[in-house]
Formats: sequence, C-alpha cells, structure tokens
Amino acid sequence: MVIETNIRGWKVRALAGFVVTLWASVAPARMVNLTLIHTTDLHGHLRPAQAYDGRDNLGGMLRVSSRIRSLRATSPNPILVDCGDVFQGTPESLRTRGLIMADVMNRLGYDAWVVGNHEFDWGLDALSEFITATQAPALGANLYTREGIESALPPIAPYTMLSREGIRIAVIGLTTPGIPSWSRPYLLGPTLVEHSVETLRTLMPRVKTEKPDLIFLLVHQGYRPFGDDHANEVEAIHEAFPEIDVILGGHTHQAIASQTLGSTVYAQAGYYGIWLGVMHLAYDTVAKKLVSVESTLEEMGPDIPDDPQLLDAWGTLLSEVDQSMQEVLTRAEASLCPETTAWDQSPIQQLICAAIAEAVDTDFVLHGALSPACLEAGPVTEADVWNLIPYENTIGVAWLTLSEIQTLLAEVRAGKTSIHRHAPYGFTYTIVDSASGETYAGFQDAAGVPLHPRKRYRVAMNSYVLASGGTRYPQVRRLVDQPIARLTMTGVDTRDAVRQYLRQHPSLDPETLMKGAIRP
Repeated sequence: MVIETNIRGWKVRALAGFVVTLWASVAPARMVNLTLIHTTDLHGHLRPAQAYDGRDNLGGMLRVSSRIRSLRATSPNPILVDCGDVFQGTPESLRTRGLIMADVMNRLGYDAWVVGNHEFDWGLDALSEFITATQAPALGANLYTREGIESALPPIAPYTMLSREGIRIAVIGLTTPGIPSWSRPYLLGPTLVEHSVETLRTLMPRVKTEKPDLIFLLVHQGYRPFGDDHANEVEAIHEAFPEIDVILGGHTHQAIASQTLGSTVYAQAGYYGIWLGVMHLAYDTVAKKLVSVESTLEEMGPDIPDDPQLLDAWGTLLSEVDQSMQEVLTRAEASLCPETTAWDQSPIQQLICAAIAEAVDTDFVLHGALSPACLEAGPVTEADVWNLIPYENTIGVAWLTLSEIQTLLAEVRAGKTSIHRHAPYGFTYTIVDSASGETYAGFQDAAGVPLHPRKRYRVAMNSYVLASGGTRYPQVRRLVDQPIARLTMTGVDTRDAVRQYLRQHPSLDPETLMKGAIRP
C-alpha cells in the first residue's frame, strides 16, 4: 500500500510503513548525500539475542559492526550515532564495567551517543569511566546539576557540530526525563534531569548561532502513538520545534523504520542490535533543505558475518564468559516458573524473596519475578541466574507499619495481573472483596503471629521499586522517603543474592519454596 502526503512542500511516499522517501521538483543544484547510521538500546550485546517475538539468533554488535564497516565503505558521508542504554545488560559488559562497549564504539568511529537511563545503573563512577573511555562526545542536554554544585560526571555536551562536504549539522542529545523515577538518589548523586521542551527552549537559540544547515535530535525516548508520558516526550518536542529535521529515538525498544511527525522524520532502531537504522538523505545546497529522505531498518540476521576485528580483540573474554555461564550452582527437583497465584506468588518469586531474606537483615520481602524465564528440572547454572535477574538492582530495607504495608499492597495490586507484581514473603494476609474493591486483613508473620498495628517492620524491596518503578509506585516512594522509615540501601545486588542462595542450597523444590506462600 502506498500513502502520499505533503510535508514542507515535499511529496512523501510511505510503503508498508518501512521506507519513507521525500522528494521535490527543483532546478538542478548541487546535492550532498548523507548516510545517517543509528543504533540504540544495545544493552551490552555483542552476540545475538532473542527478539521479543520469540525469533532467535538476531543482532549483536559483532554483526552490526560488520554492516557498519560495509556502509562506511560504500555510502556517502556516513554519520554514526547511538541513542543510549549502551552497556548495561550482559555478563561480558558487566565484567568490563562497560568498557567492552566503549571499545566497540571507538573502533567503529561513532560521532555521538546519548546517555540513557540504564547508564546510571552501576553508579556515577562506572558512567564516568565509560564517558572518559569513549572518543565520541556523550550528549545529554537535559542533564544538569544545581547552580553552585559541581557535576560528579565528566563533561556531557548538549550538542555537537558535524560537517560533511560543507554541510553543517547540529546533533543534539536528550535523555529521558524519567530517570529519577527508576534510579534512587545514591545512583544519581547531584545529577538532575529537565523536561525536554524546557531544555530545547533554552538551547535552540544557542544552536542556531552555529548556523546549522540541518538539525538532528537524538533522544533516549520513544515515540508513543497514543501520546507522551513522563519519560517519553517526542510528540511535545516535534510540535514545539518543527525545525528539527530528524529525530532518532530509543528507550522503548521499538523498531520504527520511519514515522513522519509533522515536518520531522522519526526513526528508532529497536534493541540489542537486532536492527541497524540507515537513513539516506539528500540536501540541496541551493534550496538549503532536504529534498530526499529514505529511512530503513536492516535486520541483523545470521547471514551477516561477525566482525573479525572485534572477535580478535574480545574473543578470549567471550569464551571465558561462556565458560562461567555453564557453572552449576544447584539442582532443581522440578520446574520452577513465574506463573502466579491469586496473591501474585510463584516459585520463582518466592525463590528471589528467599534469597533476599537470607542476604539482608529484614522481616519481610516484597518482590516479583523479573522475567518470564523458568528454571527447568535439573542443573541450575549461572546462565539461568542471568535469565531470571537481568538487572543490577540493589536491595533496600525500610521500616514500615502495618497500615503502610497495606498501602503498598493496594498500590502494587492495583495494576494488571502480572508475574512482575510484587508479592509478600514472610507474612500472609487475606483478600477481602467488596463493592469498593479489595481490602486486606488477617496479617500474620511466618510463625502465625498477628502483625501489630503500631509496630514497624523491616520490609525489603529492590531499588527500582523504591524509586517508584517509573512512577508506577508513587506511594512506595512517598512512604520509604519518610525519615521515620529509615530506608537503608544495603548495596546487595539482587543477582548476587540469588546466586549465593543457590550455592548454599543443594536442591530446589517448588513445593518447599511455596511452603510459606498464602494458601486459599
């Protein structure tokens, strides 16, 4: 199906939603052709991964690198950029504190990259090392510190200027303003994040003094067809600044080859290097405007060879990681899966909670499963731990009253049923259905002792939820931030806690794990 419309006097043709071409009838002029190559949400993936639709053996920077080198050799005026969440997500990246990804970016000659929210997951020291190690400028115009407070990070630029055949190109970078709702203050230090339009209103006059011929905006935010939210402001950006020629997005892990947003072309290259974004642009130096844009996503399938230079540099480390992933930690007597009961409990959820309870000093745990992965009957390996716990969340403990625990339960259960909903460990309760909704009663600890309404209990949760889980849990954030809650961030990593628990328990049985769960 072919759809035609007009933007800025161009005719735009979209075919099947995957390619957009813009052209205009103009007098002959000198054309400058550009090739904009973009990645996003690589999350440390050098090797192939599974797509969310179940297709396997896709992506990874070993393949992406080969294709980028080919494009550099055959395409005019290449510009290579990344839209954030570069290094968190794989054991090989964690083992090198992300520096394996910095090396990849340097070898490929990236021109710029945007700081994503997961860049803060390992703290400011790790992010500082990564910024220092990358030769391309780190962009984040809406990252700042309060006046008079020194930044804890190396310089992060609001934009960078590029030149190709005399064409001046401003490349601006914005991260997601949702960062404080996922990361506790200990991860951010003095770093603050401003909303996108506010930042651009201040920045754009400065950018325009550079007299750019083209303006590209890189955002660690995604386009949402049903409107912006607290973390993704692409609609507001393109409405307020139609002079932006191209917006490249990220964060939401969507594959969008091309989307016309008013007078702006938007694209987003998915996640894990499963797709490589390639945009061919033609700029008319007489008319001083883009006259043609063709935007595609190339899938990085098994037909694309691995980059031999990267294999030579990092093959030994990758082999060591593979060997470590095969380490057997314990044995599962039967399959353990995250499918939940009416109280949102499951063998996997109870396993994670039990591990946390052994790792930190707490009375109760509230936690859910973090992935749909099961532990199959038989040996449980390090690879299984990574499948269960894909993030480096740490554990915090807050002192809460029974009433506050009830408030937390009401909030986490208000959303749709999910394996990720946080459920109890160490206490039981009864759900009371009424015309006004659920209420909770009959709270008892593991020994069957009723919880006292005036006593404070230690409740362990992960750092993501304690930060509000991306505004999903504002009551959690409000309650644990009270001074009387005495929130303590233990520094214990959830994955480390689970690994240690597995090593200390020679076998896992789902019935035993569910022994303390609530029974109907």
